[in-house]
Amino acid sequence: MTPVPVLARHVDAFAGAIAAACGGVPRGGNEGGDDPAALRARVEFPEDPVRGDLAFPCFVFAKALRRPPPAIAAGLAKRISPPEGFLRVVAAGGYCNAFLDPVPF
Repeated sequence: MTPVPVLARHVDAFAGAIAAACGGVPRGGNEGGDDPAALRARVEFPEDPVRGDLAFPCFVFAKALRRPPPAIAAGLAKRISPPEGFLRVVAAGGYCNAFLDPVPF
């Protein structure tokens, strides 16, 4: 799904924050490691808005890190400082989810 233009900058900011937090993630296969463009392509919109506005699935890193996706998501959520325009970043299962600040809209 292609984000609407107003959300594109939020997707970019979220992917950039994930890339910064993933500095030590191994880069094998299609994982993307700390490449913001590769990570941006993996950002999703949760089906349930209670879970957040943007989601990043951490399953792709599980094999390389030999850790369960929920643990990876929790680690990312702790390391990410919410970018401008975001309220918070949280772990939800194997996903790292972001909540946008509705005020700038």
